[in-house]
Amino acid sequence: MKKIIVLFGHKAVVKAAKEQGFYVINILQSNMLHSTFIKACNFADETVIINNLSELDGLIDRIVSTNIVAGIVSFTDTRDGVLKSAVYSEKLLSENRFVTKESVDILIDKKKMRDFLKSINLKLVPNIVPKTVDDVRQFLKVNGKSIIKPVAGQGSQDILLISPEDRFEDIFPKQLNESLSNGWLIMEKFIDGKEVSVETLTYDGVTQIFGITDKYKIPKGTPHSQFVESGHVFCANLESYLVNDIYNNVRKIFNHLNVNTTLGHTEMIIEKGTNEVYVVESHLRAGGDCIPDLVENVSGYNPYYLFFKALDGEQLPLVTNKGRSGIFYYIPEVGKISSVTKHSHTFSDDIYVKDRLDFTTIDVNPIQNSFDRKWGYIMLSGTDIEEAARKYFSEICIEYERE
Repeated sequence: MKKIIVLFGHKAVVKAAKEQGFYVINILQSNMLHSTFIKACNFADETVIINNLSELDGLIDRIVSTNIVAGIVSFTDTRDGVLKSAVYSEKLLSENRFVTKESVDILIDKKKMRDFLKSINLKLVPNIVPKTVDDVRQFLKVNGKSIIKPVAGQGSQDILLISPEDRFEDIFPKQLNESLSNGWLIMEKFIDGKEVSVETLTYDGVTQIFGITDKYKIPKGTPHSQFVESGHVFCANLESYLVNDIYNNVRKIFNHLNVNTTLGHTEMIIEKGTNEVYVVESHLRAGGDCIPDLVENVSGYNPYYLFFKALDGEQLPLVTNKGRSGIFYYIPEVGKISSVTKHSHTFSDDIYVKDRLDFTTIDVNPIQNSFDRKWGYIMLSGTDIEEAARKYFSEICIEYERE
């Protein structure tokens, strides 16, 4: 039986590897023993718990030196899992069949990512790495409303939206000024438009595209961050020329990255009015927020399962999509919840429903990142699922405590 090491594997990853016949050694950190990570322990052949990340080097050295290991993989940005798996694969395996440290370094650094996109002639959003507040002012003068975010890392955390008319003394406290002077922030023109992601599997250097996912954000004008996702729908309804443009962008990225076998999740924005397609960022992993489940609901195949099938050297099936599937997060108003009433709701027969709503958390603070969405979600598959989700949420009655 082929053995693989999984860094910080959650249930879906470990289960897919086991279904494909791999012997799975899953490594978790002690503070990860909750929710989907703890569920992975029921499927892994071995679960190794470490207290500190400093233990990883010695642990993986020992495992590789005493076992024939077919691969070291990770599908999470948590604890830099994808980067660490690339480093260990290059260092310890005779053949690295996955991704390289160089490719991961490009994608987790927003400045390197934009330099890479420029080098392969993809359209770029105007951007700079500002060093001073004057740099910020000048960029705003030329480009108008813009966003500032950390150069390092990925995702929707720590994004600041600023306009030329904003009071900079209110926006830039001491710690933000320090980040500017150190070159830790990147600034980009704000592009208003439709956001999508593309789910892919690259195997032996050839990229197969599963499809495009519509991304929904929390609406503007609430105390919550407008950059945090409120839902995803697979597959997106787009004009064929836009689909082709998006697919060409994605294939160009993965054709020029030095990767062999990997799942991919590439985020893009289609500018309102012009329909210009811009790449926002790309990941050498599957999408989060249950996107692999949406792909499986529509195609019949889970991306993790197909990854391990490819890793095992098997021929991959032709993936075709039928219908649409979406995940919709419940985003309550800010306040302290005193009571919740969920009225009985009947969906049409052509809609499959998975209800994972949870109102045990009563304090609703402003949502700043995806980890703050504590009230769960519903997953729907069928037709007109966006409207079905809206009606379902409209029948949830929440009472708040008065101050």
